[in-house]
Amino acid sequence: MSDSAEPFLPKIPDHELIRCIGAGAFGEVWLAAASSLTDTYRAIKLVHRESLKGDGFQREFKGIQKFEPISRAHPNLVNILHVGESTQTGHFYYVMELGDDLHAVEPPASHDEPPPAFDPATYEARNLQNELQRRGALPAEECCAIAESLASALVHLHGNGLIHRDIKPANVIFVNGVAKLADIGLVADVKSAITFVGTDGFIPQEGVNTPQGDIFSLGKVMYEMVTGLDRNLFPQLPEGWAEAPHRAIRQQLNRVILRACESSVTRRYPTAEALYEDLRRIQA
Repeated sequence: MSDSAEPFLPKIPDHELIRCIGAGAFGEVWLAAASSLTDTYRAIKLVHRESLKGDGFQREFKGIQKFEPISRAHPNLVNILHVGESTQTGHFYYVMELGDDLHAVEPPASHDEPPPAFDPATYEARNLQNELQRRGALPAEECCAIAESLASALVHLHGNGLIHRDIKPANVIFVNGVAKLADIGLVADVKSAITFVGTDGFIPQEGVNTPQGDIFSLGKVMYEMVTGLDRNLFPQLPEGWAEAPHRAIRQQLNRVILRACESSVTRRYPTAEALYEDLRRIQA
């Protein structure tokens, strides 16, 4: 498809673009087949030069180049496998590992029934957003495990001088059942993050261009996981929530969420490490 049917798309070495599976303000995510590997599929993000003003395109391109090796050094970051630029079509792009297929999540009805085959025509990434839509609030222990994993990923990201800026349930992708922070937004260097990104309801009043902005966003993700409510209802709790199973863990998680989502930066967790340590204590 990238060779003829879509001449405005860049040619990605060793990959064939199959179909668009996601879109945002700065570009699209495509399902692609790895031409040199049988039955291997990847996700490829295309970022349009025209969508970023001034020197924003090169600034964000440098951010993702820096993120590439960092992404592969933590188990809860979606791996970036290759980064490139097409001056001919005005894109930069990056090749990512593919998330689990939402339509193949359910186990077979019996042991004799084979698992569903991967179908590129119907593939949809399993992420935390569609998981919450399907299941509602998640069990407390599962919430705690996912939150701890994502906070650990933030510790790694911030420790390498990068911020995510668009943490939300749709950007938490499951790969082989493991929750990972996906770079569907634009990861950027802390010192040069000036492009406006983010999603309403997950953005603190001071914006998302700081590590503390990431902490706020993760807190709102935790709120939706724990309560099953929309982030805009924060800090409301569901009726009967205090009597629900594992209420002690839920109450501890709620205290963490309230601090992570403080509107005042001075009252919020100062670092992802501090958030992670509190979640680790709950897990223990």
